[in-house]
Amino acid sequence: MTIAESLLQELDQEAQTTRRVLERVPQEHLGWKPHEKSMTLGQLARHITLIPGGVASGVEHLTMQVPNFPQPTIEHVRELVPQLDESVAKAHAILGNMSDDDMRATWRLVNGDQTIMSM
Repeated sequence: MTIAESLLQELDQEAQTTRRVLERVPQEHLGWKPHEKSMTLGQLARHITLIPGGVASGVEHLTMQVPNFPQPTIEHVRELVPQLDESVAKAHAILGNMSDDDMRATWRLVNGDQTIMSM
């Protein structure tokens, strides 16, 4: 099994759990904030849906700029699971094409000319 196949298998397992959580987000509490400085529940839930595809997009290139995370609100909870499914499909499309050598390459997160992280 390749590194990508192993990661995608784990992603699919985690996505099942995430899907169950997202299915339980109450529509009437989308605007609720766990803390005054926090994003709303709807923004937090949407952020979770974008992680698989976002991370895969980041590792697709060996150097990635620090991302900007806009946090638009969602109108209805029914948007969440399809967004997660789309994000997981994006991760499959990207990671599924990567070889073990691609996976072992050194990856850098940068902010301008400054390296923030290298793996």
